Amino acid sequence: MILKKEELNGLKELGFGACSKVYKYEDKAIKILNAAGNDLHDSGSFDKLLGIKSNICVYPEEKVYIDDTFSGYSMRFVEGKKIFDSLKQVDIDDLMKAIDEATENIKNESKENIIFEDLNHGGILWDENQKKFHIIDTDFFTKIDSGDSNKICKKNLIDFYGNLELALDIHVGQSKNITEYLEADEKYSLIHHKYFLSSVLDEEPMSPNELIKAAREVFKRKFNVDVKTFEQMDKILKDNNISFESEQIDMTTEEIEDLLSKFSSDSEGVPKF
Repeated sequence: MILKKEELNGLKELGFGACSKVYKYEDKAIKILNAAGNDLHDSGSFDKLLGIKSNICVYPEEKVYIDDTFSGYSMRFVEGKKIFDSLKQVDIDDLMKAIDEATENIKNESKENIIFEDLNHGGILWDENQKKFHIIDTDFFTKIDSGDSNKICKKNLIDFYGNLELALDIHVGQSKNITEYLEADEKYSLIHHKYFLSSVLDEEPMSPNELIKAAREVFKRKFNVDVKTFEQMDKILKDNNISFESEQIDMTTEEIEDLLSKFSSDSEGVPKF
């Protein structure tokens, strides 16, 4: 794709970052690199990503040249809001279904030896119309010729799940938010620790849906409310003047090993003592 520099002036700007600006161009989006972006990319940087079809990732489709100078790439245009601006308002049933769908799509991407480098929350959009996630800003992703697809999958899922946890305030180690309230619940805390340990020890990390189901159970048990969104959880805590004074839970290696021994491998993931 070849453009003239003056053509950019009339295009709608969709967003910008440290390395680029993104514009709407006809039915596509185009990312135009700035000086910092050009230091990190050259015209061959994402050759292996060009034209890859995906149900979740938005890959570069075509290189963009401005006045014959390599300047970026085009990609399919997708609707959506950044997860930090939207995820707490999403219906939990829709959210959990979308996480399951995204998990399967990421597993498929990983089989193609695609590594999600530099995935952050700004690169994940929630599409409310389609009730699904889009992963954008994929130009730092790497497609290697061969590799251990299980290890690649684990890395990609951990990166994706971690960003969802942050957006929902259910991330390990956060304080003065919903996490701290939930961590004070013994049953939720056990599931949370199992979730964390799965990212370290298991071939496939647990889905954040396990945390979401556990959080929902806590609010049902303590407030007799079947919550529909994480925004509703926040409101319930605020309305009940819940203070965040529980202590951070630290575990020694011996305690972690003891905790692991208490979990069965049954399909429901329920701890047995």
